[in-house]
Amino acid sequence: MRPPHVYANLPDEQYHQIVDALHRQWRVATRAVMILLSAGGMPASEIGALLHYDPATVRRWIIRHDLEGLDGLPTGPAPGGLGWVVPVSVPASVPCLARRRRGPPPGSGGRWAAHR
Repeated sequence: MRPPHVYANLPDEQYHQIVDALHRQWRVATRAVMILLSAGGMPASEIGALLHYDPATVRRWIIRHDLEGLDGLPTGPAPGGLGWVVPVSVPASVPCLARRRRGPPPGSGGRWAAHR
């Protein structure tokens, strides 16, 4: 006979890793779960509390699904944006990518702030 209830045993660190994954690599699946829970009658406030999202975010994905279907759940490039951003590792020896101090760009004569 099976036990009536089984609960996961998660240390705090693993719990936070899973919640982080719901907001990162598994976000499309999380959005699909939002849609399924909403279709089952759960309000956005409860879905948000369950999945650690703001209810407004949950409503936004429900509306987007209603308008675009499953194709609307992945996040694409922002309109007018530069497209997908892929993190890369660049050696610090590349001078054009080195961090520079705050302030006006070199050679601007201090006029940069006036044109901002």
